[in-house]
Amino acid sequence: MCGRFAQYWAFKDWQESWPATWHVTDFQPRYNVSPGTQMLSLVHDRDDRAVGGLILWGLKTPKAFLINARSETVQSRPTFRQLLAQTRLVVPLNGYYEWDQTTRQPYYIAPADGKPAWALGLYQPGPDGARAVILTEAADPQLESMHPRMPVLADQPRAEAWLRRRTPQYQDVLASLNGTAALPLTVTAVSKRVNSSREEDASLIHPLGSAAP
Repeated sequence: MCGRFAQYWAFKDWQESWPATWHVTDFQPRYNVSPGTQMLSLVHDRDDRAVGGLILWGLKTPKAFLINARSETVQSRPTFRQLLAQTRLVVPLNGYYEWDQTTRQPYYIAPADGKPAWALGLYQPGPDGARAVILTEAADPQLESMHPRMPVLADQPRAEAWLRRRTPQYQDVLASLNGTAALPLTVTAVSKRVNSSREEDASLIHPLGSAAP
């Protein structure tokens, strides 16, 4: 699954990594983005231009508060079917956290090359602002012993195709990512301080037991 992640680059770095029309005035780099808070995201507008902004993580339904959606079933579930066809988004992230289901040890998982990952998601516009979920898939073999699910992470070309409105390619993107490792990842044991959503500093991604810089 995906329950916490990091967006710790300065805003100018995100702008450079994906040139778009950004509507952000108060972005602060974060090391512990949690459900129910704003996350930096990208969508496509009606003219098929990439637009960036802040969207609340978590979708309210009559029965639940959803932060993830299974990529294998989004095309069949009524909650997500229309969003998949019309309102897709990409969440840029430096890495995400996962907890070993047996030991509860947290790990920080990030692209091996240090570049950002692009998590695929869906959003729902609303009178109180848009809300979003992040797609998950079966975990990569190197991660499945820790947790059976992981966020759907794409490289930038496939993330761009995921957003495109005029020539929707979302089904092709999902098919191309299904069961494959889109990005080489590093896995680092980190402090259990990340368990608290109130914790928010660079030491959260440092290897367990390492000295602070």
